[in-house]
Amino acid sequence: PQVSACDSIISHFVTNLELQVVTSDAVEVSGVEEAGAPFCLPVLQSHGLIKDLLIKDPDLIFVPHVRSTVSSGQNGMNSTCPLVQGEPYYLKATFHDALAPKLVTEVLEFDKPAQLRKAFVSMGSKLGFSGRKSGEAFERAWLVFQALGEEFKQQGQQVLQGLDTEETAIVLLGRAYNAFTSLGNMGVPQKFASRGYTVIPFDHLPLAQAEGEAVDRMYWASGEGILRAAELIRDNPNLFGVYVTNFSCGPDSFIIEQFRNIMGQKPFLTLEFDSHTADAGVDTRVDAFLDVIKGYTSIGRPRIEPSDFTAARIDIGEQGVRVVTSDGRKLPLTDPKVHMVVPSMGETVSAFFAASMRYFGVRTTALPAPGPGDLTAGRNVTSCKECLPYTLTTGSFLRYLEDRESDDEVLVFFMPEANGPCRFGQFGVGIKQIVSKKNIKDVALLSLSSETGYAGLPPDFTSRVVHGMIIADGLDDVYSAILALAEDPESVLVEYRSAIERIAKCLEQSSYAEILSVLREEMVSLSRFEKKMNLDEATKVSLTGEIYVRKDGLSCQNLVEKFAAKGVVTRTTPIYEWFLYTLESLFRNLAPASITSRVRMEAMIKARYITRLEKKVHDRLKISGYFDGHSVDMGYLLERGKALIDPRLSGEAILTVSGALKEVGDETHGVISIGPFGCMPSRIAESILTHRRYEEKYRFSKDNGAFWYENREEMPLPFLALETDGSAFPQLIEAQLESFLMSAEALKRELGADSK
Repeated sequence: PQVSACDSIISHFVTNLELQVVTSDAVEVSGVEEAGAPFCLPVLQSHGLIKDLLIKDPDLIFVPHVRSTVSSGQNGMNSTCPLVQGEPYYLKATFHDALAPKLVTEVLEFDKPAQLRKAFVSMGSKLGFSGRKSGEAFERAWLVFQALGEEFKQQGQQVLQGLDTEETAIVLLGRAYNAFTSLGNMGVPQKFASRGYTVIPFDHLPLAQAEGEAVDRMYWASGEGILRAAELIRDNPNLFGVYVTNFSCGPDSFIIEQFRNIMGQKPFLTLEFDSHTADAGVDTRVDAFLDVIKGYTSIGRPRIEPSDFTAARIDIGEQGVRVVTSDGRKLPLTDPKVHMVVPSMGETVSAFFAASMRYFGVRTTALPAPGPGDLTAGRNVTSCKECLPYTLTTGSFLRYLEDRESDDEVLVFFMPEANGPCRFGQFGVGIKQIVSKKNIKDVALLSLSSETGYAGLPPDFTSRVVHGMIIADGLDDVYSAILALAEDPESVLVEYRSAIERIAKCLEQSSYAEILSVLREEMVSLSRFEKKMNLDEATKVSLTGEIYVRKDGLSCQNLVEKFAAKGVVTRTTPIYEWFLYTLESLFRNLAPASITSRVRMEAMIKARYITRLEKKVHDRLKISGYFDGHSVDMGYLLERGKALIDPRLSGEAILTVSGALKEVGDETHGVISIGPFGCMPSRIAESILTHRRYEEKYRFSKDNGAFWYENREEMPLPFLALETDGSAFPQLIEAQLESFLMSAEALKRELGADSK
């Protein structure tokens, strides 16, 4: 467990070096108030604890980037949540002047002892010790840590064996900083113990191998342990679970639902805390749960008939991708009975993706952009605590199932996946569980991973899809500029929509050369329309953040159209940026799992190909006069961003931070970062940019960093972080948007005056 691992091994390591260990013992309220984003309770407490340490004024403060924990022994994925990993980066941004000179940090991977040893030796070097002495200190600390884990299991086994036949014991579940610390659990273990019940932390249980995709695809280490503990609790009549979590916990928004599915009819208690939780309310819920347990045990365990439903699935082997139907038939994706549907990733991107799949003979339909009905349908089958993209894609999928003309088709729902650390990789697991609960036959999910470059589809798949994505992303920016700059936008949009239809048809049927030729022709046609002003004269803002919501009109409440009505052009971060990011991560060997040199080389070749293709597409888009040819320099973004966030914290946080600093003031006049409510990478980026955007702009700007630093008092760097749950923005957000646009206009004027 994270707390035990860090506390035991770090304190023993430092003690072995004969240094004094100083720890936080209070949450300093003033530190909590300095947090740069609406973080969850544990992160807010972390701010307060660091402030307490700064007041104590030790010589050095160690804040690790804990990337993974010790393997629980089943699926080999042991990630921690992004907010755990990002702790040194957002804390450094928040308390920069006081913390940066004292901060010592290392990336710790507890499931890789050799790399962990290197990290501790590096830490020892920073403290002034030799590699030999640091290595010896680590090895002694590691032995203590291993012994501690063994002691946990022995104690748990002894307690289980000592339970009377009719005795009830409470298993305490949750992340270590929630369930196993007094700051996080509000005395819950003591509340049960004082009522005469034995309390067992779940990491003390002898966890057996568990079955099911929920465990197989659970990449958060604590989540895997919790789900494996759930099976033990469900099958042991003496054990009942109490799950301690906090409001707006990203991982738990999925884990608790999966935990509930495993538990079935057996009751358990979920306690969700925040800074306003009252002790009396906790007592009431504890007593009520104990009454439920008594009632459950008195009536006997209900009999549950096993389901004979078999869900369809995808099989990837030597013969390529095949759909295994509910009755066991194996069909290739190109079989006429197979129909693939693609969730909206922005209307143009999804349409071009579907067209690219049809080129390979796969009957593919892009689902329309979600509306309020899709949001309602998604909320009906989720807890509403998962992130908005999951709710909308699930709702759109279910609405398609309800409205389709025939249910005789073999349906494939395309949903990419990842191995964490954010929630995106759990979308497919959740949708599969919904399909199984509803007994929907012949529905399978095609969930290929970005970690492998989406291997399994035809060799030319990536090339054609990326062609389509680069063109679609560019056309989205053309659309924004048309709305803001054209004299007669409606007339231009008729031509624009015709261009989209023609290009989609080319992606479905034609060669790459013909696609680019048609793109040129269509952009020439658009260039003939009159403009109010040229693009380089317009106020431009960047819309970045989470990959789904920044492209979805419902999620971002049609910001592109709202800004265009005020004459402002919106540049939205392209989706193909994620392709380049995954390839660059493979090339730099940043993925948690080791990869071969061949995979790295292939990633480099693909990235270079995409960069060349980007230039060809952008050269043609610029002909329209509605596109300025901005490109994605992924190497630059990661190199400059690593001073703020170690690239081994994978996900959108580093891209949002470095992209915002690159664009604001140099390429656009303001940046909006938008994410779903509770999005962990978005909140990390928000915190860093809120506290450090002026100072970091000085370092980050390629050409005029000194200019920005010298003029930071006079010239704004407009930045606004938004969270969305799909509902209309409240009046406060609308006022913030107005203020943001005024700041962007002011920056444009200042820059114009300076150039003159």
